[in-house]
Amino acid sequence: MIKPWMVIGAALALLACSSGQMSTGDAPPPAQIPVSDQQLVDRLNERYQSTVESCAEGTPAYYCSGVILRTTTYSAAYPFWTHSPPATALGSVTFSYIRKDIGSNGIDLASGFIFSDQNTSLAHGKAPTVRCIYPFIAGTQIAGRPGFGCGFAPAGALQDTDVSTCATLATPAVTAALWLENFRRFGSDVFRQCSLSSVVASQFKASLEAHNGVDAAHTATRNELLIGTWREETPEQLPIEAFFYNASTGGILNAQSLRHAYYLKTSQRVPIVRVSFSAADNNIFTWNSADQVDGWEVADRLNARYNDLSYECAGQAAYYCNGVLARMVGYGAGFHSWNPNPNGVADVSFSYLRKDLKFNHAVHVGYAEQGYIFKEASRYGRDGIYPLAVLCSFAYDGFTVERFDEGCGSNSNYPGSGFCAVQGITTLAAWKDHFFSYPLDASRYRHQCGFKTDPASFALSLAARENPQAEVAGYAHNEVLIDRWPQDIPAQLPIEAFIYVYDQSRAAPGLAGARYIQKDYYTESGKTAPVISVAFKTGGDNIFSYHPSDQGL
Repeated sequence: MIKPWMVIGAALALLACSSGQMSTGDAPPPAQIPVSDQQLVDRLNERYQSTVESCAEGTPAYYCSGVILRTTTYSAAYPFWTHSPPATALGSVTFSYIRKDIGSNGIDLASGFIFSDQNTSLAHGKAPTVRCIYPFIAGTQIAGRPGFGCGFAPAGALQDTDVSTCATLATPAVTAALWLENFRRFGSDVFRQCSLSSVVASQFKASLEAHNGVDAAHTATRNELLIGTWREETPEQLPIEAFFYNASTGGILNAQSLRHAYYLKTSQRVPIVRVSFSAADNNIFTWNSADQVDGWEVADRLNARYNDLSYECAGQAAYYCNGVLARMVGYGAGFHSWNPNPNGVADVSFSYLRKDLKFNHAVHVGYAEQGYIFKEASRYGRDGIYPLAVLCSFAYDGFTVERFDEGCGSNSNYPGSGFCAVQGITTLAAWKDHFFSYPLDASRYRHQCGFKTDPASFALSLAARENPQAEVAGYAHNEVLIDRWPQDIPAQLPIEAFIYVYDQSRAAPGLAGARYIQKDYYTESGKTAPVISVAFKTGGDNIFSYHPSDQGL
């Protein structure tokens, strides 16, 4: 396990630990849920809590209440809107129907997608064919049932025919009591359930009541609602209302992958909702901005900022809108990698990555090859993010733990190592004269002057990196100090991604660390951020990439 706060020599840029008095500034205002997403959550919770027996004109309950959903696993080879061979042969796909009065605790629901209620689907011309319902999962995809999986109806029955079987028995099992009696007669074998109607409201309601009538183990599981197969070529015609994941069993990354695949195919951006079956008020659906993260889009944003070479952002320094602020850290039990070092002597050290700054290797390979990235500074102090402040920068490793003023000031052993502007060093030529006045060893980096955070000063710190390959490799990274933040506020930090160093010539030890930190962050904050690969050597213009297999959740 990598221990925290280790220091190799004085080269600390991405690894620099931080200290000083912790800021106690006012808590930032919380992020607001967009109105449309709040309306979606309210709609889902309202339907979940509605326990009507039938809807308008005597239609079954799923027309206006309850939530129709399907669990599924992301696969690049088999998009979720395509059908498995058994489903194609059956002509039906397995869904489930959840509602407050059904005792399922969601233990067998991980993540997937949600269909609109039938009335809404009809209004939009996207209504699916709902065939029948079983109080418990009936294994229709493997049981070879006729009647589109609903049981004993002729295999050639029309799709709009009521193909349920409970009403066709010698003793029709069309109430909860009669269905349970029939179920027990066949040894409570879920594969021998008769199916209840999706057309007759009273039978549909009986399926919900029967679900709770066997024992606690059966009640905890989900039911099975069969929906007819659809045209795979037009997934945009599916009445998908949201993607979901179960807060207790995980699945957020799967939900994000499903959402991304659907967006690429249809250009429809559908929200992700979190499901918590244990919610005391039965408002089991919630929306979280962090859940809407798309790892591929995060990588695209990082690459766009990495390739944006402008020196200003609407009159502010470049770090407000471009470049990538990254920090490499240790990880392990007993501490959280995003916390400032409580025992350090400098503010929190990052490096600023950009294409023109000529990073061709990771900092301190072999020590810490995992870390995290902060969003651009224009986000600080907004939407629930702590009001962080960038304090200063150095063109190369500034040996900031040896400097006054929490890392931004001068080194006591090197006169002239304070702020460049204070010494009149405001041009690249003047900076070179100052920087190269010391030999190519650690003294050069200890003696270098620091830059303030105004646009001109920060731009000069970037221009100063003309030839980092000629510098000592361990000190060739730049260093940007951010004012330390309080301990244990992960939900307020602008963490955009967790990263690890990728080099195709060797293993990637940082991947395990990035996954560990990602899991820890989710546990402590309830938020997610993707693990992103950083290919300093081979990435070209696009050094950041997202891979579902890298994720630790």
